[in-house]
Amino acid sequence: MNYYIIGLPFCGKKYISNLLHDITSYNIININIIIETQYNNILSNIYNKYKYNIYSDIEYDISYKIINKYKNKIIILPNTILYNINYIDKLKKTGHIIYIKQDYKVFLFRFINNNNYLLLSKYNNLEDIYNEYDLLYNNITTNIINNNIINKPTKKNLQEFLLNLDNKLD
Repeated sequence: MNYYIIGLPFCGKKYISNLLHDITSYNIININIIIETQYNNILSNIYNKYKYNIYSDIEYDISYKIINKYKNKIIILPNTILYNINYIDKLKKTGHIIYIKQDYKVFLFRFINNNNYLLLSKYNNLEDIYNEYDLLYNNITTNIINNNIINKPTKKNLQEFLLNLDNKLD
């Protein structure tokens, strides 16, 4: 059973994945890092070279291979594959999807202070982008971890979360 980690940029996917690794000993696979490694470039440059459709195909192809190849892993997913219902069904059959949620103000602060990040959306306004993805994530899963400055998850919180998660279906 895999744990699939989703969330907006800078929401703490790596932080939560590291805590999950400490609890489960599952290895972490970050699809974006695999893409950057295979294309020997950062995501924004890869996107600029290939544009949306081809870039999305790259994410789909690499994600599909990873999802089908590995079990008992923590897999940090790119956002664009979440628009494909076939991927969502596959994810739900092979693991738990976990949404790392942060407040809009925290997202805004973190995003503005990290200006070299790619975020694909039909919107230009960051609040609209936040709302678009938040709605998408909430429609995909009810497994939500809130990761905010005051309410930072701990290893103990996550152990309890995983126990509850293993006792329910996504």
